[in-house]
Amino acid sequence: MRKQTIKEKRAEDQMDYTYFLRNEVIISSCTSIIFCPMYNEERQ
Repeated sequence: MRKQTIKEKRAEDQMDYTYFLRNEVIISSCTSIIFCPMYNEERQ
């Protein structure tokens, strides 16, 4: 019984981690989209 709960907990942690990573990717791509045009304008 206890093994089962540990397994479930680990599965939940894994889900949280993948969700967190996906958010990181989305945030970084959004910042790239926002800042790249500004950066390109500054260089010219």
